[in-house]
Amino acid sequence: MKDTIKLDLIELLESGKTYEESKEVQLIVDASAEALKFYNDYRVSKDQLAGFFDKDKLEASQDKMSAFLDKQLNETPANKDFSYKGFAAMAVAASALLISINIFSPEEAIPIIDEEPVLMTDTGVEYEIVEELIIEEVYEPEFVNSSEVSSLWNAGSLMAKDKDITIHQAMYAIYKANPDAFNENNINELIADFELVLDDSLAFAVTPDFASDEVNRRVFCSC
Repeated sequence: MKDTIKLDLIELLESGKTYEESKEVQLIVDASAEALKFYNDYRVSKDQLAGFFDKDKLEASQDKMSAFLDKQLNETPANKDFSYKGFAAMAVAASALLISINIFSPEEAIPIIDEEPVLMTDTGVEYEIVEELIIEEVYEPEFVNSSEVSSLWNAGSLMAKDKDITIHQAMYAIYKANPDAFNENNINELIADFELVLDDSLAFAVTPDFASDEVNRRVFCSC
């Protein structure tokens, strides 16, 4: 539907002509489904606007707008298919939809309530999006004094029982986490009164077989 046809229809309606009484209006509206929809939307907009304002005041405002445009233009537009009055009328009617949604008076403002959107499945069942709450565990290291265990084997035995890992995995983890706790890097010589860090993540990072081979190798050499 061309804009010029829309403007012609609006100008007819603004001049007081109706679908029931005007053949011109009927010809435009009956020409297409799009024209019929535009006609109905325009009428609804005008009705909403009139519902919010006194009818006499609304007509007076439109008369003032028309007079103002006549004074400013003072001549027929170069393009005769375009009507400034019709365009102004369409703008007034179109604004009715916005006004009807958000209008308020000085005495009482209409609150705008934000509502959560309702989500539906294809079968019409409502559902809601549940955000997954990810809680990161804060790692708190455990300690044991070397004087309480006397040897790496004893320290590994305690850690293995508590963490449900093999003794060689525990010994490997203690040795890796506490390189300064052993005299000259010798796995057999645990320094007394040393706070050992028990980091089970190092134990779980290796297989039991790897940990066993690594511990046994270091038992026989300080490397």
